[in-house]
Amino acid sequence: MDDLTRFEVKKATPETLRDSARKYAQASISTNTQRAYRFAWERFCRWAQRKRLTPLPAFPDTLCSYLASMADEGCALSSIEQALAAINKAHELKGWFPSPTKAPAVRTVMQGIRRTLGQRKRQKEPATAEILRSALKGLGDSLIEVRDRALLLLGFAGAFRRSELAALHVEDLAWRPEGIQVLLRRSKTDQEGHGLSKAIFFASDPKTCPVRALRTWLERSKITEGRLFRSVDRHGRLGKSLSDRAIALVVKKRLPEGDFSGHSLRAGFITTAALQGKPERSIMKQTGHRSHRILREYVRTATVFEDNAGNGIL
Repeated sequence: MDDLTRFEVKKATPETLRDSARKYAQASISTNTQRAYRFAWERFCRWAQRKRLTPLPAFPDTLCSYLASMADEGCALSSIEQALAAINKAHELKGWFPSPTKAPAVRTVMQGIRRTLGQRKRQKEPATAEILRSALKGLGDSLIEVRDRALLLLGFAGAFRRSELAALHVEDLAWRPEGIQVLLRRSKTDQEGHGLSKAIFFASDPKTCPVRALRTWLERSKITEGRLFRSVDRHGRLGKSLSDRAIALVVKKRLPEGDFSGHSLRAGFITTAALQGKPERSIMKQTGHRSHRILREYVRTATVFEDNAGNGIL
């Protein structure tokens, strides 16, 4: 009992509690999103400073003027929406409720901007199976080409986002008789980290088999633990793990000329699967999509020439 009496409880100060809460609040946003929000918020603050307006808390009229100025300057709709989301998050983190971004005037201006600029997002070209096979023909047997072959094939077969490929570890791979079971520990639609397992199957053609390509990369690179994909210099020496931006550059470098990006492998899987008549539930099982609506946007684009009344009408 005396021991309990002598035990001193360290009380957390209000400042410590607020800092701790703010840390976890920021952790609710992915690193890439935090970076984008920070850029958008700083841009808004600079604009407000020039106009001698207060950025935090911002008045609805201030936001309306800023959003309108972005539209008048020719900013893309996605950039304007991201700016609004960043401003909203900044106010939420500081405890300003309700956020001025929810004001009726701001909603009305955004509705007008969407109607004026159009809501359809410009999609990058999908790297379908046919395009991928063609791109792989030009790859040789150097270590960097072996890595890129494995990266392209795994990215396509698993419908991975570039950030997901960058985060993979050797420990996330489980070798099975059918192929590889890949554990995706966290993704854009799984920020809580519940995890998602993806099945990567052996392909009939060894040249386009993601399982064989990945095994060759691990054998040649002698990587046994840690990050799966890493940089390779011109002398064939391994370096640090590849970032998501570096992976996007690899995809753009290896695919043929066109409007391709790091997302093209994922879009290519969906497009190819849709053209082959794979059911939505099996596609979503691999992609991790939670929304049928978002998936169907890809499917509609992929099958626009399929069973179309315009075929042969002239």
